Amino acid sequence: TALGFNTLTTNTTGSSNTAVGSSGLYYNTTGTNNVASGTYVLRLNTTGSYNTASGVRSLDANTTGNYNTAIGHKSLYVNNGDSNVGIGLDAMLSNTTGSKNTALGTGAGKVVTTGSYNLVLGSDAEGSSSSAENQIAIGYNATGHGDNIAVIGNTDMTAWHPADDGGVDLGSSSYEFKDLYVDGTSF
Repeated sequence: TALGFNTLTTNTTGSSNTAVGSSGLYYNTTGTNNVASGTYVLRLNTTGSYNTASGVRSLDANTTGNYNTAIGHKSLYVNNGDSNVGIGLDAMLSNTTGSKNTALGTGAGKVVTTGSYNLVLGSDAEGSSSSAENQIAIGYNATGHGDNIAVIGNTDMTAWHPADDGGVDLGSSSYEFKDLYVDGTSF
């Protein structure tokens, strides 16, 4: 199904695709089961399948990536990895071949290009490098500290609080923390 100027223009054997908006899925040839809504959405896609994109230029340069979801202007803009989710203006903007990343928020994860398995939540939340692997960064402008490390909050944070007083454990007898580093007083 095509609705809009230059949508699905070069499609040959691709099936079950839907494009709404100017130049959506323009270069698609054999890709299947894609949904493109907005101008230049999935425009360069040729063989990628099962992608869903909404917002101007979301998944624009994707050619072969599969199972991606992009919502927001230029989300997953140059992506060619698989199974990524980018929601928000410029979310995962620079991802090229990274896979299984999730970014939610304006500019979230836009530094990651080849890294995989990252979770960044919050405007401008980011992995520590373009090749970040399995990093979690939560909060506005939170930045990962390295592979396999979780960061909650940015440098303006002053405390982490439990939901109630005395009702939350940190670890358990089965899942103990390895080392504890404290700069200040421990009570």
